[in-house]
Amino acid sequence: MCGIVAMISKSPSGFVHSDLDMFQSMLVSDSIRGEDSTGVFGIYKNKQARILKQAVEPQLMFRCDEWGDFRTKAINSMNVLVGHNRYATRGTVNTENAHPFAEGKICLVHNGTLHNQKDFNKEVEVDSHAIAHAFNEKPAKEVLSQINGAFAFIWYDRETGKLNITRNSERPLAYIETSDMIYIASEGGMIEWLVNRKTSKFQSAKLFDTNKIYSYGLKGAEETESYEAYRPKPSGVVVHTSPKTQHIPNISTTIHGPHAFKFNDEPLIRITELIEVQSNNMIRVRGKTVWPTGGIDFVGIAAPKVNIDDIHALIKSGYATGVVRSTYSTNCGHSLWLGDVKPAETVEMYNNIKIPEALWKNVVQHHECDKCGGALKENQADMTSFKYKNKLNQYRIVCADCVTESIMGVIDEATSPKQQNSSDEIQGRESVSKDFTDVPFREITEECTLH
Repeated sequence: MCGIVAMISKSPSGFVHSDLDMFQSMLVSDSIRGEDSTGVFGIYKNKQARILKQAVEPQLMFRCDEWGDFRTKAINSMNVLVGHNRYATRGTVNTENAHPFAEGKICLVHNGTLHNQKDFNKEVEVDSHAIAHAFNEKPAKEVLSQINGAFAFIWYDRETGKLNITRNSERPLAYIETSDMIYIASEGGMIEWLVNRKTSKFQSAKLFDTNKIYSYGLKGAEETESYEAYRPKPSGVVVHTSPKTQHIPNISTTIHGPHAFKFNDEPLIRITELIEVQSNNMIRVRGKTVWPTGGIDFVGIAAPKVNIDDIHALIKSGYATGVVRSTYSTNCGHSLWLGDVKPAETVEMYNNIKIPEALWKNVVQHHECDKCGGALKENQADMTSFKYKNKLNQYRIVCADCVTESIMGVIDEATSPKQQNSSDEIQGRESVSKDFTDVPFREITEECTLH
């Protein structure tokens, strides 16, 4: 869970000192959603952007000279401020992985977790960074329709000079609009509290609509554009002509040895290899069973109407599922017919591996955390560590609470003060300034054009 805050000034003169005080209060309040890193970017009236970020809590960043300079130059010169508080779910906790991410014409912050990060960029460590690359290379509307996961995005496009905002149903993003300002935050209750401290008239927060791109220029709101929500692609595998299944889409698989598959079961399998295309155009594949009986080798035969590209798609997807239409014995061993074979829905675990959703649900029901013995939570897959053991259907599982405890231990060790006297304010300030000066990729803290 991360947090986003933003302010858009509707005044021609931009921000005043009290607006920067408000922005700091928003960042501090929002830090309960993420204390790993703090980052901001501001848009000048000449459409250029300035970024500042560090792997510290906001109060520590405010004590740095760089923040003082950022704040001073924002007065009467910027009309947009965007802030982010990171709770690390993907990637190392360091300044490089803090938001915002700048790639080409794009500067972006994100709240959420994506399951198909590598579809957009395989080189970067953080899923949000991958989307910054994608927005720089393709129209945002096209990219958003391909994202599998939870998101709320705010990004600036230097080419158009517009600030863009969107979210899907899995992440909140609220706003309050007054006569001179638009306040934005991940939690509506937070900005209601902060804004209403300044005014006698109660202001109520509203959520941005889902699957719409809201664009803001120098003159305020300019347009709203809708896009299609992500939908998993249906399987293209259609296999006909089986005397035992009466034209139900299927693949015949020969499974050697004992197994527990019965009629109408929906086993999980992995098709690992296309062996050959026979003279009658029937395709032979090889794989292993995954669940409920795991690790059994099988050879499958698909009828002639199966497209080779669809077989490759099944291999690439990693896991497939089907329905047992019939079972029988042959000279080669026990065989069964699988109908409706298609890629299995997967969930991504904390250690960046994907497992079938059906397997994950079974694990939640029948397994406990190997570290603390506590129950697993189905909605916390992205913070649960999962590893296969050598034995069939044996796993090493560490629950989300233990993973979080481990992460925080590393963070505490990495960010602990290096001063002997914690009451010495001058010494504390010097320590923070030094850390900020020595961060890698220092150019991201400089005033420059995004490129």
